[in-house]
Amino acid sequence: MKYSYLTNNRGVTLVELIVALALSSMLLIFVVSGSLFVQDFLKERKSRDNLFEELAFVSGEIATCVSSSRFVSPYADSLMCISSLNEATTYAWHDGQVFENDRALLRSGVHLDTMAIMRLDLPKYADSTILNKEQQGIPLGLYEIYLVASDERNLTDSIRRVVKNEYIVIKYLQK
Repeated sequence: MKYSYLTNNRGVTLVELIVALALSSMLLIFVVSGSLFVQDFLKERKSRDNLFEELAFVSGEIATCVSSSRFVSPYADSLMCISSLNEATTYAWHDGQVFENDRALLRSGVHLDTMAIMRLDLPKYADSTILNKEQQGIPLGLYEIYLVASDERNLTDSIRRVVKNEYIVIKYLQK
């Protein structure tokens, strides 16, 4: 079998050049579009992670305050905690921001959409009777902290955390 008809001594023809350029440009387009898609995905994922970390930080600050305070008083748009040293900490949420003693907790670009702090349950004595000290103005028990926030890219995330007021429960369960 002769292979002489496959060799071309004149060089590359115009058709071969056009086909090679078309194939290489299609390959380049696929590679670039794939890398842009991955880059966009990673950027959005990082923004979502940053938003969740922001919500986790704020809910953690509030949870620490609630769990260690001797007095917790939730309101519609604020929460007041009084520590065992009689230091008051107030959390307020308005205008898309959470404030701890008038200090903003959320970074700029993050907007608080919804926040609620609710008491879920009352603690019980060792004999399973309910400890009811509400008449003295001490809301005891489990609290649920719920936050929904969005950022400048219109990503929205939420976090829900349940916290037990350890100070009061330990103090009254020992009776």
